[in-house]
Amino acid sequence: MARKSRKHNAEKIGFQGKTNEKKLYKTGIYARLSREDGESNSISNQLELMKKYIHEHPDLNMVGRYIDDGYTGTKMDRPEFQRMISDMREGKINCIVVKDLSRFGRNFLEVSNYLENIFPFFQVRFISVTDGYDNLNTQEKGADLIIPLKNLMNEYYAKDISSKLCSSLKMKQCQGKFIGSQAPYGYIKDPLDKHHLIVDEEVKDVIIKIFRWKERGEGNCKIARRLNEAHISSPMKYRYEKGIVANERFKDMLWGSDTIRHILDNPVYVGDMAQGTERTALHSGRRTKKVPREEWIIVPNTHKPIISREQYTNVRKLVDQTKEFYKDNRKEERGKKDCFQGIVVCGQCNHRMYLKRTSRKVKDDSTKIYENYVCKRLELPHRNLGKKKSINKRELEKLVSITLKIHMDIYLDTVRVLQLLSETDSVAATKKKGLAEIKKVKNQIEKAKERKTSLYEDYVDGILNEQEYLLMRKKRQNDMKEYTEKLKKLSERYNEYPEEENSATLELVEKYRAFEKITPEIVQAFIKKIVIHSRDQIHIFFKFDDELERMTKEIKKGAWQVEHETRQSV
Repeated sequence: MARKSRKHNAEKIGFQGKTNEKKLYKTGIYARLSREDGESNSISNQLELMKKYIHEHPDLNMVGRYIDDGYTGTKMDRPEFQRMISDMREGKINCIVVKDLSRFGRNFLEVSNYLENIFPFFQVRFISVTDGYDNLNTQEKGADLIIPLKNLMNEYYAKDISSKLCSSLKMKQCQGKFIGSQAPYGYIKDPLDKHHLIVDEEVKDVIIKIFRWKERGEGNCKIARRLNEAHISSPMKYRYEKGIVANERFKDMLWGSDTIRHILDNPVYVGDMAQGTERTALHSGRRTKKVPREEWIIVPNTHKPIISREQYTNVRKLVDQTKEFYKDNRKEERGKKDCFQGIVVCGQCNHRMYLKRTSRKVKDDSTKIYENYVCKRLELPHRNLGKKKSINKRELEKLVSITLKIHMDIYLDTVRVLQLLSETDSVAATKKKGLAEIKKVKNQIEKAKERKTSLYEDYVDGILNEQEYLLMRKKRQNDMKEYTEKLKKLSERYNEYPEEENSATLELVEKYRAFEKITPEIVQAFIKKIVIHSRDQIHIFFKFDDELERMTKEIKKGAWQVEHETRQSV
């Protein structure tokens, strides 16, 4: 195979300039439009311009079209953009055409990474029509200088627009004009003025009931349960039924305590416009975050109220009193660390359960703290965790402690049996042979990885041309596949177990086997997940379950081998 000297080719090589033959490119065109873009950048205009360009260049064959309508260019996690990149990685397209760089993205670092690193690595041609940029000809028109400058300008433009929009929207908020995409539950946008709210007569009574029940002292969970039992559609389900939202996940969404809390907290129901409850701004680099209530922009008497101010004030007093009561009685409890934080899962919805602490006054006027793991959908009718509708923390700790000790004993017994079995001559010899073969294949895999890296370096340095590189890369990939499959078969045949893992687990088991009380350290060391199906059906997944299963299989196989050889010798 012809090779070239590194000395005479020190310049950086992408994928261009390897051959004089005309190459037919599998081309994908990408169009994007954000809410702030004008008519000149409409999707139809972009597509028409790109199609005309492709028609004028016979080496481009359009095989894909990708459109993100209504997505900002500052973020790269756009659905069609990601689909295009996925097709690029899979080799379905090897050329991308956009109207201009701002359509591809307005994030300087991200766009530069694609242009300078990702596209050259995957040998993908990139064309920006109105910018006159084609990475097959990067030396033309000073593209190396112009394109980075355009990327910076595109990002600056996005931040400038964000700053102007924030100022404009804040002015409308201060005027009491509604600027949200969806009206609050209980209201709809006025057909004659989208910045004005009118009462939604279909669900007005639901709002009235929620405030009336809360004023009587009912909890948010109880209110949510009553609404679900009455088969009243939740706000998001109602919007789905009305065609306001189209996402299927809202189709069966039920009422929850958070939804009730949000409604009770919103002064919109007394006729006041409350906005600016969350804050985000691209121009300042800030992510979305909640704003303290005292900083909300509230303009009174902007629309027709559903409830009276007196009733709203009464409800707010009850809510504030409850918050203070819990705050005073939970200070000591909040300092305690939750052993099972993040690993307790509802067996019906697969969502994490959280530790709910409730305070109640008892007969002697003291306060008692109750701790239960609950699912956020706990109070909904389709959840069935038994009569208690929750799992008590102490009961769960006791159950986990007993089960963990049993599994520790089983683990230690299994290790002892395995050690005795491995001392027999036949099993030891077989395992020694198997481990030697496995080690040999692992070394082959490591060498193959090194050769693959070296191969790409030779290609970049110009020692190999494109055809030679692709041919040898395919051979290396086939070698890696062959070695990997061989390693898998050997591991299954000889039951290779990582000794380091076994010894580490054994050390932990021996360290904690005599524990008296479950602690966060013990949970972290041994427990992977706890799934709550009901109070009487709890599934605990231990971190050493797979290891224990492997050792059990090895014992069975070793025992069969010893028995087989014993029969032959008789």
